[in-house]
Amino acid sequence: IVEKCTALAPKDRYQSVVQIRKALEGPKTQRHIPVFLFAGLIMLVLALYLFYAAMVQIPFPVRARFQEPLIEQAVRVALEKGPDEEISEQDLLSITELYVFGDKAAGDEELFQVYASSFANNEGMVTRGGIQELDDLKKLKNLRKVALCYQNIVDLTPVAGLTYLEYVDLRHNPLSDVSPLSQLPSIGTLIIFDTNVSDLTSLSSC
Repeated sequence: IVEKCTALAPKDRYQSVVQIRKALEGPKTQRHIPVFLFAGLIMLVLALYLFYAAMVQIPFPVRARFQEPLIEQAVRVALEKGPDEEISEQDLLSITELYVFGDKAAGDEELFQVYASSFANNEGMVTRGGIQELDDLKKLKNLRKVALCYQNIVDLTPVAGLTYLEYVDLRHNPLSDVSPLSQLPSIGTLIIFDTNVSDLTSLSSC
């Protein structure tokens, strides 16, 4: 191509830029990879990755599943994730605060207080939430502050493993036994207004 471009005689050179471009590009040939070969390559790459992951013990992300829809909603708000985005159990370790008042999940304490004030003023914005079981909280291992108000919670046993928990707000729940919280010496605040709790001696070590 270079020799033809620099030929002394004009008739021996390319007659247009288009001809030079075609010469540089060369003949166009389509190459199709057979489907079975492509699938085989994909399987090989996957197999190599799985082998490598097993050798170096790469932790695969485990998808978090929830029993209580309202707790899941509060988690999504805390993580700023949409309803269709996947949540891994690794994501849950970043959550330190969780707020729910009635049927409303709040992303921070300020919005939570707005819902609490609305409820106190009987404005009709908030209705009772449906949370009954707290097993979902076991996955929030770094939880320090939790407010689950105006629910149907009676059993606090799942909370006993949350060793970093410092603040617990359980207003307007039908619970009567707070002894599971006795295993959490870091608790500094416990709000149990409008509950059936009548004995706090189990918390003397907190």
